[in-house]
Amino acid sequence: MAERDFERLKSLYDNGIAPHKEFHQAEDALERARSEAERSRLRLANLGVHEKHPDNHFTLKAPIAGVVTERNVNPGMEVRPDLPTPLFVISDLDRLWVLLDVFEKDLAVIHPGQDVKLTVPAYPDRWFPARIDYIGKVVDETTRTVKVRCLLPNPEGQLLPSMYASVEVESPPDDKAIVVPLTALFTEGESDWLFVSLGEGRYQKREVRVGLRLKKEAVLLEGVQPGERIVTDGALLLRSELDTAAGDGGKKP
Repeated sequence: MAERDFERLKSLYDNGIAPHKEFHQAEDALERARSEAERSRLRLANLGVHEKHPDNHFTLKAPIAGVVTERNVNPGMEVRPDLPTPLFVISDLDRLWVLLDVFEKDLAVIHPGQDVKLTVPAYPDRWFPARIDYIGKVVDETTRTVKVRCLLPNPEGQLLPSMYASVEVESPPDDKAIVVPLTALFTEGESDWLFVSLGEGRYQKREVRVGLRLKKEAVLLEGVQPGERIVTDGALLLRSELDTAAGDGGKKP
């Protein structure tokens, strides 16, 4: 197109019909078109498409190895550099990220490099090892949680992106902690409580500070000493009986 326009204006210019300015504008447009055509030819040559065979198929190579997890192109679709989405999304599924929402009160018991283990509904009887890689720096004002990222090896490819998982934090062997069943705890106001056995049928209600909550257990940070006996079953019933006794004029232990 640019070449035809140039030849037409050149003929008019040579006959003294076209002005000098229009002729030079057409000449500049022709040079730009030739430069763009050369760049396009070189790009196609790098992709394996030759001028003599413009309909050749060529291989589109990805910069990384992995699995195609998203495809945004279909046969016959026009491909342009300014497309809003990539043609393909390629993921390395040999290692995955696990994103956790950890309550701010539990941050004291986790740290980068700490081992965790997780299970998913697809494999409920199997635990997968992972490691804490990063702890976020911002607390969500609505949920009061912090984003925590774990690195999860996935050599067998059994785990898939967007799966839900339950995660447990593993403590070092020399990290002594007091762990109690969740059934031993009850809540009053904003505090957690349990009953400590004093012997001879006497019990003491004691406020405790809970760290990490697991599926069936909780880690206590304060309130109970190692070796003390606690009520692990029927704590709510015992509290009700003690409250009733107190209402009848009795004294709480």
